[in-house]
Amino acid sequence: PALPSTPLSQALVDLALKDEDWHTRLASAHALRCVAEADEESAAALREMYALPLFSAVHSLPKSEEELRSILMATLGVDRLAQRLREMAEAEEAGESDDEGELCIICQIGLHKSPQERLPCGHSFHAACINDWFDWKRKCARDSPSGS
Repeated sequence: PALPSTPLSQALVDLALKDEDWHTRLASAHALRCVAEADEESAAALREMYALPLFSAVHSLPKSEEELRSILMATLGVDRLAQRLREMAEAEEAGESDDEGELCIICQIGLHKSPQERLPCGHSFHAACINDWFDWKRKCARDSPSGS
C-alpha cells in the first residue's frame, strides 16, 4: 500500500483537525491512523508531509477531545518514541550520571547508556533515537538547523 494521494491525505488532515462535526473529525483521524498502520513507508510519508499541523493540533486540543488526541499521537508514532524515551530514562536512573560523556541530542540522555550508531557525518546517537528520527527526517539531527 502507498500513501493516498496528496489531495486525499490533505482532506483527511483538514477534516480531522477542522471539521465542526465531532464524528467526522474522529472518523478522519481513524482513517489517518489506518494509513499510518498499513505500512511503514506510508507512515513515514504521512509524518513527513503533515507532522507539523498534526502536532500543533495535538497540543492545542482541549481535554474533552482526548480520544482524538490519542489517535493523532498514534498516527504520528509518538507513543512508540515516548516508550523508548521512558525506557532510556529508567536505564539512566538505574545507572550512572552523564558525567562520562556526550549526550544524545535527540533524547538528552548519555550516549554511554544504550547502543550507539555513528553516522557518516561523524555524529553519534542512540541507535533507537536515530532510527526514530529517520522516520521523520532524512538528515542528521545535528546537521539539521533547529532539529528540523
